[in-house]
Amino acid sequence: MNKIIVAICLILQSTTIFAKPIKIVTSTTPVAAIVSMILPQEAKIEAINISNGCPHHYQGKISDRQKLNNADYFIYINKKFDSFAVRMLNHFNGEIIQISDISTVNFASDYNDKNWHFWLNLDNVLTVQKHVAELLIKHHPHLEQEILEKQNLAKKKITSLQLSAKNVFNNLPTLLLTNDSLEHLFIKNNIKISYFKQQKLLSLKQYQDLQHILTDGTKYCIVTDSDQKRELYNQYKHPVIALNSENWSVSNDFVDYSYMYEKHYLEILKKLKGCNLN
Repeated sequence: MNKIIVAICLILQSTTIFAKPIKIVTSTTPVAAIVSMILPQEAKIEAINISNGCPHHYQGKISDRQKLNNADYFIYINKKFDSFAVRMLNHFNGEIIQISDISTVNFASDYNDKNWHFWLNLDNVLTVQKHVAELLIKHHPHLEQEILEKQNLAKKKITSLQLSAKNVFNNLPTLLLTNDSLEHLFIKNNIKISYFKQQKLLSLKQYQDLQHILTDGTKYCIVTDSDQKRELYNQYKHPVIALNSENWSVSNDFVDYSYMYEKHYLEILKKLKGCNLN
């Protein structure tokens, strides 16, 4: 009887040791960074789009499809936003998570119907991490303790970022956002925001509108996206900073996303300190 029990224990132990690692593929690097913070050690994560720029404009490549081979989970934002990823799912047999299906993730926008750049909102980050952690625990109960520990550590890091952000945001002047994708960064922070949607070619009326805004006596900080030209604002006596509100570029052999979110968010806060006029 004792031999049977020992044999069963050895079988269970070997099954755990040699179990196939969990493979998760995401549409973008910000999503990979968010999810990686709560993953157990045996899980592997990979992003399809690893280039700069808005995910909405990314065109998938044939080589991108290979990343989905043998993946257990695929996580993307919305079929209208990172649609390149949806086109690759015809023969995908794993579980699909569309973040826009999570009812508690905030995609609201003051400028458009929806703003899909949810990852700039720290509350959204916590919500997505909670949802993914619960799903992984349901499917892999033997990893529950490790996942919960990772989730708790991630929550502490995000909470710390929220406190740091509050200290920076409390000292900001009125912001002029030239790209509406940035607005999720400032949601629920009582910051005065004006919008000027910068186009590649501005009409005479748009130039006049911009001049009217920036000469109205208000102290602005002009916040552009990193791929927008800043020369347009040089003639005005307002600080101008550029932030990356889009996908984060990584190399083809990049594997460690666990520190990426915290790193990029702290870089954003550091740049925003350049807005302080006091």
